[in-house]
Amino acid sequence: TTLCAWHHLRAVHRGLVRCSGSAPGALRFELGLRTGRAPLAAYGSGDVRLGADARGRVTDLRAAAAARS
Repeated sequence: TTLCAWHHLRAVHRGLVRCSGSAPGALRFELGLRTGRAPLAAYGSGDVRLGADARGRVTDLRAAAAARS
């Protein structure tokens, strides 16, 4: 996957953003990285907002909300 030069240089190289996984359907973008703490936000492929459950496992927030209703 690609990022514009600004985001690549200012965010990835400074350790504020990380992209992992495989394209096209299993990418994970972590934003606001902080040492020893969870990222401020995480998104999966298709702009799916990810979160973490009580054990720190990544969850799809849309699926979790649908399961609660």
